[in-house]
Amino acid sequence: MVTMMHPLVVAVLLGFAVARATGIVVDDTVTLPLRRAVLRRFGPKSSISVLVHCHWCVGWWVSVLAVTAAVLAGQLPVHPVFQLAAAPAVAQLAALIRAHSGSR
Repeated sequence: MVTMMHPLVVAVLLGFAVARATGIVVDDTVTLPLRRAVLRRFGPKSSISVLVHCHWCVGWWVSVLAVTAAVLAGQLPVHPVFQLAAAPAVAQLAALIRAHSGSR
């Protein structure tokens, strides 16, 4: 049986996880070959190229995945309105964490 943590604790943990995952996709050298391949294949002004270089864009999609995973794991309420509110809140929290950690 899974014990549900307080939703605020889950949101803070998700915020840190989303901030780190966003940094991995957008900034880290481990994903540099992927970002370069996207640029070569689609060009610098394509939507997909902008997506893999945009902290806000990647953060939003990672937060949607993280909130969905937390709901499926039984750590967040299942109510759809809560999920709609939680994803942008976690994305904003991740952006604040990244901004205060010295990252872009």
